[in-house]
Amino acid sequence: MALPLPAGWTEHVSPTGQPYWYNASTRTSTYHRPAPPGGYAGPPPPLQTSSSVQDTSTNAVAQQPPVVEKKKKEKPKVKQPIPGTEGWIKVITTHDNVFYSHPESARSEWTVPDEIKDAVRAMDEREEEERRAQEERRRKAEEEAREAEENAAHEERERIEAQQRVQREEEQRSRKEQEAKEKELRDAGKRKRGEELDDEDEDVGGVDADELLAAPADEGAYNPPPQLSHEESKALFMLMLTSLNGTPNEINPMAPWDKELVKFVHLNDYGRLTSLRDRQDAFNEWCKLRLREKRKAGPSGATKPSTVASDETEQITANASASTHTVNNGHARERQEPNGALETYRALLQSSVTSTRTKWEDFRKKHKKERSFFAFGRNDAEREKEFKKWLRELGERKRAAAEKAEEDFVHLLEARLNRAEQGLSSTSDPQQCSEAWSKAKRQPGLDTDARYEAVASSSRRADLFVKWVRGELSNAGREKGQTKESEESATKKRDAATALREREDRVRRERAKMEQQNQRTIQATSHEESVVAFSQLLVDAVTNPHTSWSSAQFDLASDGRFRSQTLQQREKEDLFRAHLDKLQSRKLAALHCVFEKHAPQLNTAKRIALPLVRDDEDMEKGGLGEWLNEEEHRGLRLEEMFERWNDQRHNDARRDFDKMLKESSFISFWGALRAQRQRMIAAGQDTDATDAADEDDDVPSLLKMAGSVDLEEVHATLQNDARYRAFDFVPEKRDAWMRSYLQQMDVPKSTAFQAQAGSAATR
Repeated sequence: MALPLPAGWTEHVSPTGQPYWYNASTRTSTYHRPAPPGGYAGPPPPLQTSSSVQDTSTNAVAQQPPVVEKKKKEKPKVKQPIPGTEGWIKVITTHDNVFYSHPESARSEWTVPDEIKDAVRAMDEREEEERRAQEERRRKAEEEAREAEENAAHEERERIEAQQRVQREEEQRSRKEQEAKEKELRDAGKRKRGEELDDEDEDVGGVDADELLAAPADEGAYNPPPQLSHEESKALFMLMLTSLNGTPNEINPMAPWDKELVKFVHLNDYGRLTSLRDRQDAFNEWCKLRLREKRKAGPSGATKPSTVASDETEQITANASASTHTVNNGHARERQEPNGALETYRALLQSSVTSTRTKWEDFRKKHKKERSFFAFGRNDAEREKEFKKWLRELGERKRAAAEKAEEDFVHLLEARLNRAEQGLSSTSDPQQCSEAWSKAKRQPGLDTDARYEAVASSSRRADLFVKWVRGELSNAGREKGQTKESEESATKKRDAATALREREDRVRRERAKMEQQNQRTIQATSHEESVVAFSQLLVDAVTNPHTSWSSAQFDLASDGRFRSQTLQQREKEDLFRAHLDKLQSRKLAALHCVFEKHAPQLNTAKRIALPLVRDDEDMEKGGLGEWLNEEEHRGLRLEEMFERWNDQRHNDARRDFDKMLKESSFISFWGALRAQRQRMIAAGQDTDATDAADEDDDVPSLLKMAGSVDLEEVHATLQNDARYRAFDFVPEKRDAWMRSYLQQMDVPKSTAFQAQAGSAATR
C-alpha cells in the first residue's frame, strides 16, 4: 500500500515513464516522493499465528525474498546554461533524461517552454554544427592516417622491389662472370687442341684446368662441363659453405643471409645454383644442419671442422664430382697449392709494377682478366694487400740500388782520379771542386763506365764528387762497416725504451682519466638516482599543495629516500617547492575544467555558474573540494578564481578575434581597397575620373565597389566562425573593434601597371 502524499502534491509520469511529483502551490517538481504528513505511522503489520511464526522460524532460509538490485538514484549529470536566456539551464540526468530548469523561479519543465524555444533551437543547431565539425575533423584524421599507411606501404613495396632488382643484377653479374670463365676455358682448349701430352714429364700434382683442356685430339675434343642436376648443384653449394669452416670467413649459422653473403659470393661454386631463392634455401638448410651438429658436439666440438650434410650430400657430391671431375680437381689444386698462385701473382707484380707511384685501381683494371691475377686470393682485398706489400718491397729495393750505385761511383772516382793531380784537398772551396769536376768527367773512359751511368742525376754526381774530394765519403765508408751494427743495436734499444716509456705514460694518463671519468659518472648517476627517488617520495607522500616544508620534513624523515647523502638540504627544499607548484597547477587546471563546463559562454554570469560549480560531482574527485576550501580559508575566494579565469579567457578570445580578422581574405582584400579609396578621397583625387580614364581597367571599378562594402557584409562573412560568435553578447563592442581594424588597415601596394594607369588618369 502506497503512502499518502502531503497536501498540494500530485503524482505524474514523464514521457520516458519516470514518475515525478509536482506541487502546484510552490511550482516545484521532484523525482523523490514527498514524505507523508506528520503523525502517519503507516499500516500496522499483519498478525502472525503461532503456526505461522513456527513456519517462519523453521523455513526462514527458504522463505527469504530474492535480492533485488537497488536502482541507482537519478541525478543531474550535465547542466548547460542556455545562451540568450535569463537563467535557464538544460539538465541531462544520469538516466539520459532531459529537462529545462530555471533555478531563480524554481521552475522545471520536461518540454521546452515557449519563451526559450528559439534559444534552445539555436543552441541545438550550434551543438549539431560542432558535432559535424568534430566528425569532419575525425574523418580527415582517418583519411590522413590511411594516406600515411598507404604511403608507408608504397615505400615498403618500392624498397622490396629495389632489393629484388639488386638481387637480380647480382645474379646476372655472377652468371656473366661464370660464362666468361667457361668461354675462356673453351678458347684455351681450342688453341691447344691437337697437341700431344708428354706422359713422362707430366706433373700430375701440378696439372691445372688449362692443361686438362689441352688434351690431344685422339683422347677426345674439349667437352663443356656437363649439366648438373639440382640436387648435385645444391650439394656442391653446401660443400662450398662447409669448406669455409675453420677459416676467417667461416659461416655463422645464426647470422642472416645478407650478412654472410659477402664471405662466399666470390667463390666459383656460388653460381652452381642459378636461382637466388635456391641459394637462400640451401643456405638456410645448411645453417640448420650446422646448428644441429654444434648442439650434438657440445663445448668439446666447438673447434672441430663441420661435417654438415656429410651423410646426405656425400653420395650426391660423389655423383657431381664424377661429372665435374675437371672443375673440382682445379678447385682442389687451388686449395692445396696457394703458394703457386701467390708466386704467379708476385711474378705479375714484378713484371708489371716497376714504379712505386703505380695505383692499385690502375693495376686491377689492366690485369683483372688475367689468370695470374684472379687465381690468387679470395677477393680484391687480399690482392690489394699483397700489391701494397710489393710496393714497399720495391721501394726498399730501389733505395738499396741507389745506395749501391753511389758506392760504386765513389769506387770509380778512387780508381780513376787522384786528388793531388787535380790540385784538390779537403779544404778546397766549392768553386774549385766544380771546376775540377768539369775537367775530370771529360777524362776518357770515365763517362762510359757503367758505374758512372748508374747514378742517373748529373747534379748528384757533382755532389758525390765534392764529398769525395773532402774525404767525407771515404771516412763514412770506413766507419760505416764498423759502427753499423752498434748503431742499429743502440737505435733499437733507444727506440724500445722510448716506446715503452711513452706507452707507460699513455697508459698512466688513460687510467687516471678513466678513473676520474668513472668517479664523475658514479657521482652523477648516484645524484640522479637520489633526485628521482626523492621526487617519487614526494609524489607518494605529499598530495596536498598547502603542506609546509617543516611538517613534511618531519613526516618524510623516516623514509630512507629522504636521508640520501648526495642531496643537499637546499636541493630537497627546491624539489619540494617544485612539487607543490605542480600540485597547485593541477588543482587549478581541474578547477578551470569545471569552470569551462558550467560557463561555456563568455557572458555566463558567476551567480549562475558558481552554484553549479560547487554542486558539480567533479569537485569531490581528487580532493578538489578540500583544496578549494583551504584556498578560501587562506583568503582566495572562488569568486576571485572565477574572475581571474574569466578575464584570461576574455583576453584569449579577444586575441583570437583579432587573429580571425587578419586571417580573413575578404577583409584583407576589400578592407585594404576601402582604405585606399578613403585616402584618395581625403587627398582630393577623383575616383570617378580615374574610372573614366580607362574603361577596361578594373582598378577604379574595384575601388568603387570597395566603397560600398560595410560592416553588414563583414558580418555575413564571419557569422559562422566560433571566434566571431563568442562576442554575440556585445555586438556594439564587436562592431567597434571591426571598424577600428578596417580604419587601421594599410593601403595595398600598387603594381607597375596600376601605377601607370593611375598617373595617366590623373593627367
